[in-house]
Amino acid sequence: MSIIGVRREGLRRTVFVLVPLRVFALCCLALLGASGYFVISARYDYAAHFVAGAGGGLILLAVFTSAAAVLRVRRSLEPKTADLPVVLATLTAIGAGIGVEYLLFGDPSADLLDIVHQSLGAAFVGLIWTLAPAVPGSVGRVLARASGLVVLGLVMIAMGAKFVSLF
Repeated sequence: MSIIGVRREGLRRTVFVLVPLRVFALCCLALLGASGYFVISARYDYAAHFVAGAGGGLILLAVFTSAAAVLRVRRSLEPKTADLPVVLATLTAIGAGIGVEYLLFGDPSADLLDIVHQSLGAAFVGLIWTLAPAVPGSVGRVLARASGLVVLGLVMIAMGAKFVSLF
């Protein structure tokens, strides 16, 4: 399902930019989440951790679900456990956020609020991934879409790092 797509009317074909509903919803979530932190809190690092957690979750979701989709297509399996890769990717993103917080910043008493906000970002991305319908496609389309989502996730992580002045 997409917001804009290709419309065919007889011999005439109108091509629009394809924006999947899932990507649109993810971008809106990240924007609303970050702006909510800016309005409610005086600490911009909450927004940074939320956006970075959402970006990390998005990367892992794109990788896990694409791998599962490719395996399903190659082995002609039914999507009985379609939500299992989403749960695994979300939990992995939360665990990676905890690990990064403890290892990257080197503080044995990492800020639990930062971990909570990272986890919220990853959990919300997992929730939207489950609720927003996916656009079906071939293996090539799935991999192309996944690579675009990985780039979007990296941009979100970079935005979060910029908010807390890591670079």
